[in-house]
Amino acid sequence: MNCTYNPKIAVKLGVNSALAAGFLFREIDKYSVYRDKNYWVRCSGKMLSAAFPHMGKKAAAGALNRLVDEGILIRRPYNQNTFDKK
Repeated sequence: MNCTYNPKIAVKLGVNSALAAGFLFREIDKYSVYRDKNYWVRCSGKMLSAAFPHMGKKAAAGALNRLVDEGILIRRPYNQNTFDKK
């Protein structure tokens, strides 16, 4: 995987958040679903840490949370399968 990121996000939120944002924006191009006027893609800390082995699950979840807190990402509970929420 090519580890590219936006330096502006990296300065503001850290490299892990910048890597997560870049990964998700690439995933949106491939796997997104358009719903409620936004493009959505599934991603958990576990999925993100699998894509970036140097980033543990806690670090990946923290990176996603920082992106949500800053309004870069929107989180919605569209997945009704409780198995996937673990």
